[in-house]
Amino acid sequence: MFRHLVMLNRVSGTKAVAEWIAGNLPENTYVYIMSQYTPVYKAKNYPAILRRITRKEYSDAVKWAKDARLTNLEIQGFRFL
Repeated sequence: MFRHLVMLNRVSGTKAVAEWIAGNLPENTYVYIMSQYTPVYKAKNYPAILRRITRKEYSDAVKWAKDARLTNLEIQGFRFL
């Protein structure tokens, strides 16, 4: 199982991560695309990470995973799609 937390402003490198998984792990690798990033603690000191992700950011992450031919996906946050 591979868990990936989607973060705002593409700081988690989701597209590159999906491509790496597709190129380096077995094709049936279970990939959990997580949407629950919440800014807490010292996030207020870093404007680039001071909000939750948007619907577009999450749907882009899912699209990139599918474009990379990842098929064993757990899509979290259907409210985003």
